[in-house]
Amino acid sequence: MLYEGSVSKTGMGRGPNTTGEKMESYSSVRSWKKSLKQQSKARKKPFSRKTWRRRLVLLEEYCGYAAKSPDDLLIQDLESTMEELNNYFDWLKTEREPELSHNSAITKLAYVRGFFTHNMIAFPKGFKLPTAEPSEVTSRDSDVEVYSFNIDTEEMYLNDLLGNFVAHLSFRDETVARCLLSTGTDTIDLLSLNVSSVDKQWKADRFLYRGRRNKTNVPFMVYLSKQSTEFIKQYCEKYHKDADLRDPLFLGKGGGALTTGAVQQAFRDAARSMGLTKTNEANPFRPKRFRHLFRNACAIARIDRGFTNSWMGHKTDVSDSYLGESPAIHLSQYVKVEPLLEVSSASGYEAKIISGEIQSLKEQIARLENDNFRMKDFLSGEGLMNRYRDRYNIELHGGYGLRLGVTFWDLDPEEQLPVIIDALRDAFSG
Repeated sequence: MLYEGSVSKTGMGRGPNTTGEKMESYSSVRSWKKSLKQQSKARKKPFSRKTWRRRLVLLEEYCGYAAKSPDDLLIQDLESTMEELNNYFDWLKTEREPELSHNSAITKLAYVRGFFTHNMIAFPKGFKLPTAEPSEVTSRDSDVEVYSFNIDTEEMYLNDLLGNFVAHLSFRDETVARCLLSTGTDTIDLLSLNVSSVDKQWKADRFLYRGRRNKTNVPFMVYLSKQSTEFIKQYCEKYHKDADLRDPLFLGKGGGALTTGAVQQAFRDAARSMGLTKTNEANPFRPKRFRHLFRNACAIARIDRGFTNSWMGHKTDVSDSYLGESPAIHLSQYVKVEPLLEVSSASGYEAKIISGEIQSLKEQIARLENDNFRMKDFLSGEGLMNRYRDRYNIELHGGYGLRLGVTFWDLDPEEQLPVIIDALRDAFSG
């Protein structure tokens, strides 16, 4: 049976109502969907209808290319299927309109192969997906280096570029950026935090974040740096004074939860204002790159991969055992990488905090200078003699000493100290 759809000039299958109900009329497609649902359930993740729709569109394109129905694809021998998949990959890159990049073609091929594997078609171990090439995004990232090497100390360090970047962000978005860098979490996972997540740890120097990755449902446990924790506290004091504990930690427009799209746009605008990206260029400071930077920092600090994987939510044979370690053990490792995760430049809201601290110190110095002046006045001024001569018969003696009269010495010893304290208190109260 020939497949009713065909391949259009855009590479998409066409034909009367082929996508959706038409595709799901084939038993092989229904079997594929059932297997994907079971997989989602095992991973404790919702079955994404949007992703399912994308899979149907891609399978329809492949069926149009092969001129076969989904059911017929499973009938042919395995060798023919493998050859057809290889030819399809070449067609995507050379003949499809528009042609796809090498890496984009791999992505499409992977989805189509999934149709076969979920229908119990086992490919030989040697039949693997083509190797991906360094992407434009990766190349762009390598041109915008965040970590530099000091030849004299032979140490890696966080350069000023990230400090300049966060200076172009609002306080909220700067806080998000610092948290992403210090935890390596996915943006969607960070934005899922609510006020109660930090309220119960308010007195801690570093907040501990336990959760499961939205993408894979793999558990993770990671600290937020001391710097990021302080920024969150400042943010809460500014925006969550009377908040419900169930409110989202990071607020978007209208008081709802901040969205990943809003963060991406804010980061892109900041990078563009720095001249780091144009309209169609990959953003070297996109949110996802902060996860890569966290992993790089852990490698630079020579953190055991088991800890790194448990912090980032990577599933390995030993990740569960590392997650079982106490928070204190994790903290003992985290502090080793923490210096590489804190943006040291005084930018954005951090500058305002430091400016306020400087002003406070100036006021303290002024008060101390005033107190010093008043102390000298207390020891040598006329005001003390006039104030206490009649009450306690205290007289000025030698300019800088006090000669205490008979009235004072007539007091009991335990009453003499309060007299002096009383004199000091009066001197410094006005």
